[in-house]
Amino acid sequence: MNVDLPYIRQDSDRHGNLRIYVRRNGRSIRIRAKPNTAEFLLEYRAALLAIKGAPKPLGAAPKTLRWLVEKYCASPEFKTELGDRTQYVRHGILDALLEKHGG
Repeated sequence: MNVDLPYIRQDSDRHGNLRIYVRRNGRSIRIRAKPNTAEFLLEYRAALLAIKGAPKPLGAAPKTLRWLVEKYCASPEFKTELGDRTQYVRHGILDALLEKHGG
């Protein structure tokens, strides 16, 4: 099922279950309500407000893991030699890594 709202990202887990996220400004919030319901729209709006209210991350301090990941993701090799799906997957892996060890 496709949901046609801005900032929505969809994927499936290993069991084929649909997962829906609101992704904006480098942050993701999962929406657990079923698509095309009133609860879904409420969660969607709440996620947008939560993301909009959060301050944008500042540039990373030099010589940190976050700095290295930013340089890697901005590199021409990353942007031109990797497919869209590969970039998306790597961003997800790197974002999870940075949550624990970014500083």
